[in-house]
Amino acid sequence: PLSRRVIHPNILAGAAAVLFVTLIGFQRFSWPILQNRERLFFAFVSLCLALLLVVSQSRGAMMGVLFGLACMWVLSLRVRSGVLLIAACLAGLAVLLLANVDLSFLIDSSASIRNASGRFEIWTHATELIGDFPFTGIGFGNFRAVTELFYPLLIAGREVGHAHNLLLQIAVDTGL
Repeated sequence: PLSRRVIHPNILAGAAAVLFVTLIGFQRFSWPILQNRERLFFAFVSLCLALLLVVSQSRGAMMGVLFGLACMWVLSLRVRSGVLLIAACLAGLAVLLLANVDLSFLIDSSASIRNASGRFEIWTHATELIGDFPFTGIGFGNFRAVTELFYPLLIAGREVGHAHNLLLQIAVDTGL
């Protein structure tokens, strides 16, 4: 049927997030040497990508954009300030890890998966798919059908339509 969704909105938004941050970085550092029509074109494309991100409602892609823009901002600071900020973030992460803080809430956000073990099962099956179809992949939109046939998901359930990880999903869809 024509109404069947082939590409999951999170996959589309993940690709748009990478392009958006790259395009903003390009504009940030080359703005003075761009001509007016180039500035207008890049601003229009950035606006379209931002609109696509908003319409997709992908929390992961939006967090990725925020993280990418924050990293770009930190790196554009003076070297000493950027290094100190990165060191502070790494120190905060080390404290969280050493204090044995339960960070599973970061991957427990999906209502269809319900827990971290379901997501780990999906990732395991996605890596098995990559191993079985390394050159061709399984094609866009076939994750649910192939996992139901060859790698049944016991914990995550049958309603999983993608790998829940952008890099894994691209490798599953198109091959390595």
